[in-house]
Amino acid sequence: MSKLIIAVDGTAGSGKSSTMEDVAEALDYLLIDSGQMYRAFTKFCILKNINFESKKEIIECISEFNPTYKNGLIHVNGLDFSKMIFEIDITKKINFLTPVSEVREFITNKLREVGTQGTIMIGRDIQTVVLPNADLKLFFDTDYKIRAQRRYAQNTKFNVADNNLEDIEEQILARDKADTKRKVGPLLAAKDAIRIDTSLLSKVDTTNKIIELIKQREIEKGI
Repeated sequence: MSKLIIAVDGTAGSGKSSTMEDVAEALDYLLIDSGQMYRAFTKFCILKNINFESKKEIIECISEFNPTYKNGLIHVNGLDFSKMIFEIDITKKINFLTPVSEVREFITNKLREVGTQGTIMIGRDIQTVVLPNADLKLFFDTDYKIRAQRRYAQNTKFNVADNNLEDIEEQILARDKADTKRKVGPLLAAKDAIRIDTSLLSKVDTTNKIIELIKQREIEKGI
């Protein structure tokens, strides 16, 4: 049975990942989180002990980085990185990598390989760059203070060290600025994207709303 290709973007901590996990499970779609790949590459570079101020060293790491998804979890060179990608050192370093065009090109190509029918892919430039011809495009946003509280709770769940709410707020604002201002693949809503503001919506309400949107689009596409 054919299904849609669904592209989902949004600001950091806006609930797109956790919400779309529930949507994917409910509708039997494969969920791919592009952020996992960027965070995994950041952790890979940290483990390689590179100088993050050196674009040359960042680019050199690309040829050694082999990401794959197994049951929705990110692996690198055969090792499970799914828990490591939430460590606080990644948040401090990832902004050095995301603006590098060579990194974005490599990861974009990797994501396109898996972004086929029956896939929900989430990130920050999925609907505009990675999968511009997706059948349904969604753009999430939430007030930054609410996003910080959610990330704080997530860090607590995974026992992340140095978990401070004020620091997280500053990191989110910095990430928003970096995402929207970068020259390559900036964060923005596609003209045909449906905007989802989760500030005042519960996770259940957001999930149900999106399930209805997908079902309606499937009907429109004759699926």
